[in-house]
Amino acid sequence: LKISNAGTNGQYLQKQSGNTGGLTWADVTIPPAGNTLTAVANGAIANLKPVQVRTDGKIEQIDDPETEIYPTNAGSSYADDNGNGTDHFWSSTVVHDPDADKNSTGRGSFMIYYSENQGSGVARPVVSTFSSGTSSHSHSFSAHEVIDTSDAADNYWGMTGCYDTNANKHVACWMNLNDTDQFVSAVGTYNSSNYKVEFGSTRYNFGSQHSSNKGVRCVYEPTTGRVVVIFRSGANSNKLQGCVGTVSGSAITWGSAINISSGGIEEGGMDMCLASSGKVMVLSNDGSNTTAYILTVASSGNSFTVGTGTAVGASVNFIKCAYSTTDNYAIVG
Repeated sequence: LKISNAGTNGQYLQKQSGNTGGLTWADVTIPPAGNTLTAVANGAIANLKPVQVRTDGKIEQIDDPETEIYPTNAGSSYADDNGNGTDHFWSSTVVHDPDADKNSTGRGSFMIYYSENQGSGVARPVVSTFSSGTSSHSHSFSAHEVIDTSDAADNYWGMTGCYDTNANKHVACWMNLNDTDQFVSAVGTYNSSNYKVEFGSTRYNFGSQHSSNKGVRCVYEPTTGRVVVIFRSGANSNKLQGCVGTVSGSAITWGSAINISSGGIEEGGMDMCLASSGKVMVLSNDGSNTTAYILTVASSGNSFTVGTGTAVGASVNFIKCAYSTTDNYAIVG
């Protein structure tokens, strides 16, 4: 064997038939074939989104999931900075929009969905963009947006939202007291010029009308690219039910309601969070016990299957859950 050149550190021997002896010290190109890498995706990956390699060798999109928040004293109201009385944060939801513009104050990256008090137990569905930090008894937002001025959301359990990182859209869900507690939703887009999430006038109903509907939560499940919403259905003996929705453009299509709990639950007796890939964890409080369920979201079609419920403790108010996808552990409180 003969090598045609002296080579340098880090090179490898490559067959090059045109050179004397057929072997040449050459540079390594990683990855090969013009710096491209072909991989198998786990779930949908949107354009220009970061990815990570899973333990099974597949890649998946890295998302910033929404987190939900309660005030330090869950019985407190928060003063509204727009002169509309006090607002209730019992079921508020803080959403991270990773596609929104940011500036030195962080404005445009975090939004909070909550019920804005209008008096007499009536509130409006609202989303505000953070312009500064919050204290234990007040908040300061720069971009206050009433999602629907004609709808009245329940003061305590009537408002939630999430961000679809595939469609780059916000989804707001609430109970419209002006329509006998009909669960409704809307799809919105972040406007970087005024730091607001702007929603169109079209509403998308899910669940059934009933005066005992009390409580609604939602998350975006990135592996399947779908929104999962849970709610207390007064039309179905106050059972915890759920629906799956798919955002397309500025619209969302909801599947049929599916029972999660076998019996009725307390007003607002629910919470949910993302679990492992393609799954959502749900908490349910029936007044005697708190039960956890795992929902497996279908890879096609707007539906899910419900795993066997697991008792996690006694009945408590303001139940919360979080899940570590790294360690596959759940925290319930």
